[in-house]
Amino acid sequence: MSKKILVLHTGGTISMQADASGAVVTSQDNPMNHVSNPLEGVEVHALDFF
Repeated sequence: MSKKILVLHTGGTISMQADASGAVVTSQDNPMNHVSNPLEGVEVHALDFF
């Protein structure tokens, strides 16, 4: 039986990044979608909440 983890992405600071001028801006790209899941038997569901 696999375990399940729900990841809620609410926008916040994790999706912010610096632009070319150094200003911090939000991004439409959720960086958590690019994280691999090295754990066997764990199913991860990511949900963009906002």
